[in-house]
Formats: sequence, C-alpha cells, structure tokens
Amino acid sequence: MSTKTLEDEANKPKHKVVILGLGNVGRETVDKLGVSQLMPGVEIAIYEAAPDSEKIAKSVQAIRQRIIAERRNEWKGEGEPESLSPKLVVYDNIEKALEGAHVVVVTAAAPRNLPQAPSLEKKIELNSPIIKDIAHKIKAYAPRDVQVILSTNPVRHMAPILQAEAELNPGQVVGLSGTLEDARLTQSIAQNLGLKSSSDVKRAFVLTDRPDNRANLPVLAYVQVRRGADWVPLHMDIYEHVGRDHVAAEALWNKIQLDCLASGQKTVEGPRKPNKHGPASSIVELVRQSLGAITTGEASYPIELLAHDKKNGLFTPQRGVFTKKGFATLSMQWPPGHYPQSLPDDLERYGDLVGRTDVFNSKLVGPLEAPTFPSPPKKQGHKSEYILVVGGGNVGLQTAEAIATHELAKKVIVWNRDSSSVPKIKAEIDDLNLGLIARRKLIGGDIPDIEFTTDLAKALKEHPDIVVVTAGIARSARNPDLNTRKDLAKANGPWMDEIALQIKEHSEDSRVIVASNPVDTFTWRMVKTGGLNPAHVVGLGGETDSMRMIDFIVERLDLPSPEYVRNAFVVAPHSDFMIPEFDAVEVYSKEAKKWIGLSQALEDMAGVSKDKVAAELEAMKRKIVGGGKSFSDVLGTSDHFGPTGAIVQMIKQLHKGIETGQSDVISCSSRAPNLPDVPSDLAPLWNNQKGVFHRDGFEPRPELEATNRRNEAYRLGIKDLVETARMVPPLARTARHDPGRKDISVVGTGF
Repeated sequence: MSTKTLEDEANKPKHKVVILGLGNVGRETVDKLGVSQLMPGVEIAIYEAAPDSEKIAKSVQAIRQRIIAERRNEWKGEGEPESLSPKLVVYDNIEKALEGAHVVVVTAAAPRNLPQAPSLEKKIELNSPIIKDIAHKIKAYAPRDVQVILSTNPVRHMAPILQAEAELNPGQVVGLSGTLEDARLTQSIAQNLGLKSSSDVKRAFVLTDRPDNRANLPVLAYVQVRRGADWVPLHMDIYEHVGRDHVAAEALWNKIQLDCLASGQKTVEGPRKPNKHGPASSIVELVRQSLGAITTGEASYPIELLAHDKKNGLFTPQRGVFTKKGFATLSMQWPPGHYPQSLPDDLERYGDLVGRTDVFNSKLVGPLEAPTFPSPPKKQGHKSEYILVVGGGNVGLQTAEAIATHELAKKVIVWNRDSSSVPKIKAEIDDLNLGLIARRKLIGGDIPDIEFTTDLAKALKEHPDIVVVTAGIARSARNPDLNTRKDLAKANGPWMDEIALQIKEHSEDSRVIVASNPVDTFTWRMVKTGGLNPAHVVGLGGETDSMRMIDFIVERLDLPSPEYVRNAFVVAPHSDFMIPEFDAVEVYSKEAKKWIGLSQALEDMAGVSKDKVAAELEAMKRKIVGGGKSFSDVLGTSDHFGPTGAIVQMIKQLHKGIETGQSDVISCSSRAPNLPDVPSDLAPLWNNQKGVFHRDGFEPRPELEATNRRNEAYRLGIKDLVETARMVPPLARTARHDPGRKDISVVGTGF
C-alpha cells in the first residue's frame, strides 16, 4: 500500500528534470535551465556523487538566487501565484532524485585531471562504469517512460551502454552531438573569415558518427556566408577572401576544418579550452523540446541528435523530433544548395559514410517546418543597440552572456585591460559564443555574439547605451588581504576613477550600472570623479541583497516558488548595516488563500511562536548580511550568479522605464543627498534606495523607506559608508594632462 499522502501528491512537481553530475557542464546546465522560459511548475532535481555537499549546496544556492533576481516582478496577480520559476532541489541520494522524473540529463563523468586529452579507449574505460551504474539506477527508480539526454563522452559509445543497461526503448536515449559540433564549425568559419558575427554563417554541419571524436567530418559544401545583403557560397567567399589564390584558398578551406576539429580539445602546449557553455546551451534547448512534447503530446521541431539507428543498431547522428514517447527519427533532410564541383572529395566521403548519395542530387528537401508547439517567446519591448561590459571576470562574462541570451542588446562587447589574463578571457568568450550559436541554431532569434576588446576608449567611442562596470580585484582565496569592503575600496579605487573619466570623455550620456565592490562607494565615485549625470548612474547592491532576502524566506517557509513572496526589499548601505524591510514583505498563504505579512507567515506556516518572531527575523537578517561573504568562504571565490541576475533585472527595468515612462519599483544604489553625518567634501554619498527608472534616469523614492532614517543601524551604516569612501586613494594626475581638465588618467592602474 502506498504511504503517500494527499499533501505529498499536491506538492509533487508537474514536470521534473533531473541533472546527474554537477561538474562544469552540469552546473552551467542547471544555471541556464533555471533562467530559461520553461513551463510553470518545473522541479530541477540535482544529484552529485562527489562528497563535498557544502560546496554543492552553496553553488546551487547561488544559481537559485540568480533565478530569483532575473524573474523578479514577472508575477503581477493578486490571487495564488503561478510558480513561474523552476524549483531547484539538491538530493543526497540518486534514488529519490530519479523518482517521478520526466527528463534525465546525464553529465556525470570521471574527473578530467590528465595532463593531456585521453585516448578514446581511455575515455571508455573511465566512464563506462559510471554510466553503467547510472543506467542501473534509472532502471530501478525512474519511470519507464523517462527521456534521457546524455552528454558524457564519448557519447557515441556511452549511449548504447546506457540504453541497454537501463533496458529503455531506443528513442528514450539520445546523445548530445550534431548541434554542438555544428556550432563549432560555424564559429571556425566566422573567425577564419573575420566575420563580425557568427550569424553571418548558415548551413554549417558536421558528421559526427565517427569512431573517434577527433575524426569528425566538417561538411563545408552547403555553407553560405553573408556579405552585405547577399548570401555567398563558402568556397566562393574563401576564393575572394584570399585574393583569388587557389593554393591559399585550399589552405584556408582545410584550416577551417582543422580549427573546428581542435575546438575544445586539450593540447600539450596549453590548458584545455573551456568547453561547458556550448554543451550546456544545447542541453537546455533539448530539455525544452522534450518537455514540450511530453506536456502537449505534440512533436518538437526537427533536431539532429545522436540517436539509435534502426539499420545497424548503433547510435549515429539522426534528424528527428521529440514525441511524448521519446525521440523519433525522420528521413535525412538537408537544406538546398549546390556543392562546388572543384572540391568533391568532402562530399564523396560524406555520401559514402551515410549511404545517401541522393543527398547531393537536385531533389534536395527544402527548409524544415516550424515547431508545432511554442518556442521561447520572442523578446518584446525596448532593446539596447549596444551594451558594454567593463571587466572580463566571472561576473562580467556571465553578464555578457545573459545580455546576449535574453536579447537585451543587438551588440555586446566585453572590455578587459591588456594583461596575462586576456588569452583565458578570449577562450571563455569563444566557449560562451558556442553556446549562443547552438541556441540560435535551435530556436532562432536575434542573439548576438559577444565581442572582446582591450581598447576601452574605442569601445566607448561607439557610444554604448549602457555600460556595466564589473572590473576590479575580487574578494577570493587568491586575494587573502582583501577581506573587507574597505580593503576593496583602497585596491580598486584607481580603476574606478579611470573608468569614470573615460566614460565622461567618450560617452557621457551612457547609462551606467556599477557592480564592482564596494558598490555604494564606487557608484558615488563614478559620479564624483567623472562628473556624470547622477540619474544615469546606479549600483546593484540593493537588488542583490533583496534576492537573497527572498531566497531565505522561500527556504524558511518552504514555499513552492519565489513568486509567493512580494514587496521584499533591502535598503541602506550595502554593508553589514543593510536593512531588510521585513515589515513590508507579504507572503501568499495557501491555507488562508490570501497575502499575509511575514511575521504572521512565520507563525502560521513555520510554527514560530509570537515571542520568537523577532529573533527569527534577526537570524534571517544575519544570513542576508553575510550572504556574499559566505560564498567566498565556501567556494573560494565571490558569487557571480546572483549579481548577474541582479544586473539583468536592472537592465530590464531600465528598458521598461525608457519604453513606458516608469519601471517597477527596484532597490539600487543611488544618490542620497540627505544622509545624516556625511562630511561636506564627500556629500552626497550613494546608498541603496527604492525607486523607479524613468526615461531620464533613476528616481529614488525616499518616502518609501522614511522610517529607516530613525533606525540606529542606519546611522551606523552611514558611518561605515563614510569610512569606506575615505579609503579610496585621492585622484592622481599625470604630467601629460592639464590639471584643470576632467580627462585625467590615473597613475598605476595598468591601463
């Protein structure tokens, strides 16, 4: 007899996606799934066999807080909220994780700590036992109609093991292939031809059913390149690109293929290129299509995956669709086009391998039909022409990817000063772009590539609509001397001054969002040094703190999703003295069928006695205050997921203010002219305030938090803010500048 209660059934997720393995690809998959437009009521179940549970929990918490920040303000109703945000749940045993799963994503693999890329045989030896164990668990605990998506290499060899050991039907197991390799070829063509965007390349695909991944076959015959308003066959474009030199054209043709094959491989000469965003982005879209088919009963749009071949029983690239019962293969269909007669070898080899010589005759199939169920909604409303991200660290790169993925701008550029870290940053951007190419290939849209530069002045002269400042030395295990915000103010102050001056000189009308810590101090400094419009400069501290507040409330009350919390804001300085406005928070009670105050919710929903509520709120405040530092203590680096989500939310609200005249209420660091006890040489300082974006900039609404000015913690926060502002070194001037000018460079910043 079942022991499940009605409450258990009510709390059961409508859709459950399981991620097995929280390595690089697994973690990025969870993050990208979390902020994707999945259907309501999704649980993302996470299981990692590695023993460090504290790090796993902290990583997932960071991703969860990014989801909260990005999707804040989406629910506007008065009744019971819809759980728009997916619920992230970490399981300590795989059996519970697999229970009730609709889709299982397998990213688990043996640690990649070998000095160079292992051979095919070694990969099989290392990963086969892991996949067999997972297959046995799926057989024992997952529903029999579960869909499995596999990314563990070598996928072609792991997929049949998993399918056989789990005793699943062939269509229930698919491998990640095709789309990712196509993205690599697209990127290789764009880079070798110096194209501005990979969207200027189409019809690139790679044959991936080879015994060794290094022997994948890029098929260039159908590729077209956009030149102006025209699409030109690749072989013709290469011929023109090299000055009509046949030898050089053939050499470049071969180089494009070799660069594609080398993408993501580990070499003796250098470290492994990052290889996580491309696979993760591909997985996200496959999950979306699979869930859509399961939910609606309608087929997805055609996708190329590694799937079971009925002819030979092997897993080979198959074009097909997700259905309610699994992946169903279709007959081979390729876009129309003509191959160059002068370069037939590529085509002959491909035709022999797939046994489809008629692919190359004149009866090629036309474009495939659109999906039968909705893809992510096309982005509506205001969009920036160009957003510049200043700083190529974790927050900067993830912010650039989020801007591109959400189509918040037509162009995204990342700037970082010219230093030893530039090769690593470029490699990371290449990997991010792979993910964007894969996403664009699968769902379309106006997703831009991320560009990179070391010339800040040149990037600013193109007049970005928004400049997001993330530059600076971060608080991490590598920088043990930077323990406090005052330490960071002293170390990063000169950077902020230089950035402020360059913005003033080259693009003073840009809107500026400051994410560098200490954020209140550097937002203030951006205006004080650069003379920028105060309404155009804001910092993200308030949104970051507010998302943590929501997360802790959801966790404490075991709410279905963040949509069940509203009016949650943190104000005052982004420091140990920040003030969560608990009195304004409302929580939706299913039992009472209405919105109630947080104190009442703690009593009714968590069983906290009335005399213990104040202590409960104080404990929650300590968690919010220590939220940022807790990440660096556990993970050895600052949280970059949460701040990225806060930046995205701020850009969305800024756009809404421009489009409609007024945004939703948001908390951010802004000009506060009436702060008590601020010396005249520093006034006015900046601190977290609630307010709204208008077309002309940000307008603080101090009346929304007037009671805080009588709070003792508020006065202590202002005192700390003044002390931190004093830590920023005085502006240094160089002899090559007129002291009276505002375009002064800063000494010793490395610019």
